Amino acid sequence: MVSGDETAEASPSCDSASTEPRHSDDLLRRRVFSNLKEARDTDAENGTTTSSDAIGYAVEKLGPTQRWLGSFKRYISTEVPRLIIQPRRMDGIDADLCMGEAMLQRSVELLLSSDRDRIDLVMHGVNCDSDWSVIERGCDLVASTTTSHSPTLVPVLCLAPRHLEEPHWPWLRDHQAAVEVLFEPGRKEGLTTDLRSLAQKLVECGIRHTVRVQLKPTSIEALCSDASTLMEVGFRDFSIEFAQDQEWTTTQKKQLATQLHAFGTMFCEAWAKGSASHLLQPCCERTPVRMDNEITITASGRIYASNILIHRSRYLTKFAIGHIDEGFCFDRYWMDLPSNEYLIDWAYPPKLTVGNQKVGRIFVSFHKWMSANYGAWTRATA
Repeated sequence: MVSGDETAEASPSCDSASTEPRHSDDLLRRRVFSNLKEARDTDAENGTTTSSDAIGYAVEKLGPTQRWLGSFKRYISTEVPRLIIQPRRMDGIDADLCMGEAMLQRSVELLLSSDRDRIDLVMHGVNCDSDWSVIERGCDLVASTTTSHSPTLVPVLCLAPRHLEEPHWPWLRDHQAAVEVLFEPGRKEGLTTDLRSLAQKLVECGIRHTVRVQLKPTSIEALCSDASTLMEVGFRDFSIEFAQDQEWTTTQKKQLATQLHAFGTMFCEAWAKGSASHLLQPCCERTPVRMDNEITITASGRIYASNILIHRSRYLTKFAIGHIDEGFCFDRYWMDLPSNEYLIDWAYPPKLTVGNQKVGRIFVSFHKWMSANYGAWTRATA
């Protein structure tokens, strides 16, 4: 733990003085990458070859291409990075992971050092036990940066399917927070009054939201019926994924393929009838398992690759990439993130990893089938 950090009083906003040292970090590499990207874009637009000079300059300043090509690819990607934090809980659970207001402010300052167009600040595990003062503080900090700083920061509340207290709704609407509702088919909570009320409030307040449907081997059969209910009660945007800490039998994988086909057909029939609901196309549909699009900061200020609040590997040190006290800019961590293959190898035991890749390929096949048969479908932003 960082001594005294969580009890320190947070200042009203993130000012430029506190972010300037970070923004100056790794500046040469970022400027070289920016020039190279601009040259490549010019070549693509005009049919010229000016990027060869930019590549030569990059080699002169940064060394052989194999040293920096991977980082450059991440620099020019249009993907929206997600910074994962878990707000402090009133019950004290996961105290080593959940952060208070002071560390939250430092995390926002880290994000403001980035050259990215947009970054999502994801507040994971929001529920009735969360300290809402921390959540409100995070949204206030983000709101204070919208007119004076780059990048665009978007607060995202990742919560269980429970109805929030009435005072939270106008506040969430005014702060333009997005909401991700975690949903597992087959649970009783899928058909409760709370869920219907939650959907109605999200639509009524005009709050951007996504229902993240997470499949487990035991919940396959309930996918279509529960998803149909979610659409009927008013939820608009849906994404579908699978739990990576589960073993899938051959029979269950066949059932999964069948249910995904029925699931996609159900959505397309609903679209034809004018439904406002959307099934979001993943950003990287060709990757069976994706773990390199998120970064986590814990209460102690430690920075990890991936979402370690979900992928709780026993090899956590393999995911460590730094500490907030280092003073580095966010883009350094993002560009130098370990490869997806490395993270997958260390996240789960080999048997689960092999199984996840097989299940992931079923999802890739589903995405290709959707694209081939139903054309353009709404793309997720992250």
